Amino acid sequence: FESISAIPGMKWQNINGGEISIPDCGAIDTIGAGYTAYFNQTGTRSIQTQSLDLTWAQSLSFKVRIGGGSGCEAADRGEDVVVEYQASSYSTFVQLIQLAYNNYRTAQTVSINLPLNVQSSATVLRWRQLKNSGSGTDEWAIDQIRITARPMSSILVTLFNETFDTEPTIGGTKWASISGGSFLTPDCGNIDLQSANGRAAFFQQTGNRSIQTQPLDLTNAKLAAFWSFSLL
Repeated sequence: FESISAIPGMKWQNINGGEISIPDCGAIDTIGAGYTAYFNQTGTRSIQTQSLDLTWAQSLSFKVRIGGGSGCEAADRGEDVVVEYQASSYSTFVQLIQLAYNNYRTAQTVSINLPLNVQSSATVLRWRQLKNSGSGTDEWAIDQIRITARPMSSILVTLFNETFDTEPTIGGTKWASISGGSFLTPDCGNIDLQSANGRAAFFQQTGNRSIQTQPLDLTNAKLAAFWSFSLL
């Protein structure tokens, strides 16, 4: 908030019970002109972003002060501030974090690792005070809002690949176990025309039939693909 932002605008959808200004009790950010989202008016107090593409978002950080400072009345019990989100698959807002009324009387930076539920192509974020005692009381402000994301690549990187062209070793780097089957060309024919020998994980034995990988780091994984067939 280096200047008085236009709301609604490209970033913000609405602000209630507050304005973009310099708080009566002083700026909470020493960088820039000192403008913040400052809430001290009657009624609902909240600020809400436009719909954001947070598909690759990793963390959220912001500065906040609730009460505190000369000229700002301290908030009371129950007058906490919450950060909420509404992802593209949600019809209502869900709480992300609750900031206790008495823990932020001096400006502090809050950092949050965003859960997977927040990571959608159309997520709205909202800061909201649960209640207040009216104009000029229980004041609070936020500033320096940042969302960081892991790098997005247009190139798909293969994290795991198994063609069975050579017989895997159970207990090796890829596979932990196989039950009720073995690595060979199925009796009913090759399911992979690109394979030199038609070998596959083929299950035809009695009892449990399964195959299990070793533990895999799938932190950034997006897609799994494989060939499969069964005889009816």
